[in-house]
Amino acid sequence: MLITRFHVKLTYMFRELEKQVESGQMKLVDEKRALAEISNSRRIRRVVDGFQEDQKKIEEDRHAVEELKKLLDDPEVKAMSNRFEAITAELATLKAGRDEANASKSKLFEERDGIQTQIKALLNEKREFWLLRVSALQCLSFSADPPLPFARGAVHHVEPYHR
Repeated sequence: MLITRFHVKLTYMFRELEKQVESGQMKLVDEKRALAEISNSRRIRRVVDGFQEDQKKIEEDRHAVEELKKLLDDPEVKAMSNRFEAITAELATLKAGRDEANASKSKLFEERDGIQTQIKALLNEKREFWLLRVSALQCLSFSADPPLPFARGAVHHVEPYHR
């Protein structure tokens, strides 16, 4: 609105100055000054016209913002937004639980690997013990005993044992 009023005032001022210049009653210096003022005012008018177009765009944007605000105030949209936030919070909780479960699962795998290593070490000790026992028995030449199950080279089939 202010731009339109300014535009009207400039138009009125142009007409008045042009009338004075055309009447021929002004001195040459005053006439040059009036023509320079008209030229300057026309430049200003072009700038103001550019502002007027920008002002129209701003008003259109304000109107669009108001329409969007009306959409946001819609109860259905608010309900959907609240539901989205609730689902997002639930997903965050589930993700935290999954991360915790993965961390405990990793601990259990590490613990299992440690226990398996211990079992292998114990089995190797047991095997070595039986190998030592077998070699000791062979040294003592007790051949009446059946072969031991963990000895290397032992036959792994079961034969009847008689006393």
